[in-house]
Amino acid sequence: VKVRGEWWQAGWGKHVPAFRLEQAEAAEASAAVEDPDWSSGAGDCLVLRLTAVRALLRTKRDALAHEHAALAAKLHPASSAAQLWLGRALLRLGRREAGARSLSACVHLADGTVGGGGRGGQWALGEAAQRLRSLRRVKR
Repeated sequence: VKVRGEWWQAGWGKHVPAFRLEQAEAAEASAAVEDPDWSSGAGDCLVLRLTAVRALLRTKRDALAHEHAALAAKLHPASSAAQLWLGRALLRLGRREAGARSLSACVHLADGTVGGGGRGGQWALGEAAQRLRSLRRVKR
């Protein structure tokens, strides 16, 4: 797969130029912090990383998905979608409390109190709220 002029291996197990994605993400995240209106706090690098998280979860590579989701949430703290995928990865690893905290952070970011949660904020709000309701039902 060719992304921004660099070739990536499709499996994400071997990160050919992963450092380039991380450098681009860091620059993108700092631009979003300096200018909150810039791309609603989420850009192509975040979308690419969260797409990888989704693919890794679908292929049952939960630990690697967690690594990518945690990095996305760290680099894009205003992104509700990053918190959603981090919560999902944590739940898949059996870390229910940490997953619930991440889903709650997603809801907090996306409900408008912090600025809408970036690109996909309303979608992430619905997904996180549904998962939190399910977790509450299971606790009973």
